[in-house]
Amino acid sequence: MAVETEAATAPDLAALADTDINWDRLDKTRFHIIGAILFTAQSALLHPTAVVKTRMQVAGSGLSHMRGISVFRQILKSDGIPGIFRGFGTSAVGSLPGRVLALTSLEVSKDMMLKYTEHLNMSEATRVGIANGVAGMLSNLVSCIYYVPLEVTCQRLMVQGLPGTTFCNGPFDVVRKVIKAEGFRGMYRGFGLTAVTQSPASALWWGAYGAAQHIIWRSLGYKDNMVEKPSHMEMVTVQATAGMLAGACSSVITTPLDTVKTRLQVMDDYGVGRPSVIKTAKTLLKEDGWWGFYRGFGPRFLNMSLYGTTMIVTYELIRFSFLASPSASLRPAAESRSDPEMAPKKGVKPVAAAKKKPEKVVNPLFEKRPKQFGIGGALPPKKDLHRFVKWPKVVQIQRKRRILCQRLKVPPSLNQFTKTLDKNLATNLFKMLLKYRPEDKAAKKERLLKAAQAQAEGKPLESKKPIVVKYGLNHVTYLVEQNKAQLVIIAHDVDPIELVVWLPALCRKMEIPYCIVKGKARLGTIVHKKTSSVLCLTTVKNEDKMEFSKILEAIKANFNDKYDENRKKWGGGIMGSKSQAKTKAKERLLAKEAAQRIS
Repeated sequence: MAVETEAATAPDLAALADTDINWDRLDKTRFHIIGAILFTAQSALLHPTAVVKTRMQVAGSGLSHMRGISVFRQILKSDGIPGIFRGFGTSAVGSLPGRVLALTSLEVSKDMMLKYTEHLNMSEATRVGIANGVAGMLSNLVSCIYYVPLEVTCQRLMVQGLPGTTFCNGPFDVVRKVIKAEGFRGMYRGFGLTAVTQSPASALWWGAYGAAQHIIWRSLGYKDNMVEKPSHMEMVTVQATAGMLAGACSSVITTPLDTVKTRLQVMDDYGVGRPSVIKTAKTLLKEDGWWGFYRGFGPRFLNMSLYGTTMIVTYELIRFSFLASPSASLRPAAESRSDPEMAPKKGVKPVAAAKKKPEKVVNPLFEKRPKQFGIGGALPPKKDLHRFVKWPKVVQIQRKRRILCQRLKVPPSLNQFTKTLDKNLATNLFKMLLKYRPEDKAAKKERLLKAAQAQAEGKPLESKKPIVVKYGLNHVTYLVEQNKAQLVIIAHDVDPIELVVWLPALCRKMEIPYCIVKGKARLGTIVHKKTSSVLCLTTVKNEDKMEFSKILEAIKANFNDKYDENRKKWGGGIMGSKSQAKTKAKERLLAKEAAQRIS
């Protein structure tokens, strides 16, 4: 019964109900996207009037006493079509987020005001005017935070080349120069004047529009209790007329303040101290008198009237075109109007009733609590992020270098550094080297302190030279040339390798045992350094000579005796798995063809 009653009362909706759209009924996504596109096109049509108005308001331009059409012709003659569209690109791109912000705040605040004033004892025209006015003022206050820096940038681009202005190469250059000269505060020149004046002006505009539209509808004979609704053409005509009247009224009141604001935002030679509203107003009054405050009134009147007409028509068309789909509750009522006793048509199968799904039994003791993975919520499940790791540059270079060494042909003199000492022999060698580590800074300090104390007490000093590992490339080379070295240990990963590539040949010529081990960092720990390219032993203690001789024999067999053999072995040439698979497939094919020829 409730559905039938609702359907029965549906045709009796108010005639003017569709002229006001609630925010809840709008399709927000399409409203913002299509609205931004249409408003940008509308701004492109009216941008030349804004350029003419701004140039007429700037001091020293020589255009203030000319008619608007003459200024337009002069700009077109000197700068061409790009001149009348200066700053439009910045305004169009930069205004897209601002329009979304302004439209959202306008619709939400207007809807809220209409709800709050619904039960107040006032006429419908007054209520609509107040709601539109408050919504326009709040929307303007919110959007001023975004639009004032954008307006400063656009207006400075519009007045390029006029006296008293700074030349800028694009919007980013404007922002950079303003911030460099005055700091971030310079981007908000005229913010207070804009907020104080434009908010009441916007409230006046929207209030006048709402009241004018309401009065026009009543004068045309439309009332809320009428069944007949206005046509689409009538709605567009009334809205355009109301927007034009509201724009004309607003331009008359706000032109003086707009002139002061424009000067304040674009002029740079403002004399001593920071520019201010009072200083700019006094200068304007001194130059042109009271009439100077209405510089550019003609283009501004035309701009705001046309802007009001086109903007409000575009705005209302968007709202009415992109309403969210109405509630489906009326559809069954419309279908229920058909006679229930009417027999179904022949050949038409009756619609089967939808099967009811059995309700799932839920245990009230176990409450379902789905995890929320937002900020401050549950921890997300662990994933394998290995593919997303950006490895450090040094790791990338190491891996690429390793791949290149595998793929490219490596000459024998470099390839010998890939054949290192085996693990067991290397372990015994490093155990031996650890016994002959040189002293560190703390041990040296302690030794010098004891020597100084002994010298002060008159005791003889111990002059016995300690047996330690020698390090340093130049020092080790000298010991090898003097035939004092008994064993030379070379790191396999010296970079650049040219530092030690000749050392194995020198050791073989001097018949000194040598070996190549992994790696330079491990050798560096022996001598208290980060890395070390080469180490050397000149002698060992008597208790270690037996073990040292065994290590020397194994090293000679692996390196010195195999030197001629290693001189002939090239390295590298190992292709990747894909290349190897292709090569093997080709070899199998050739072998198969050869077998067929033999058979």
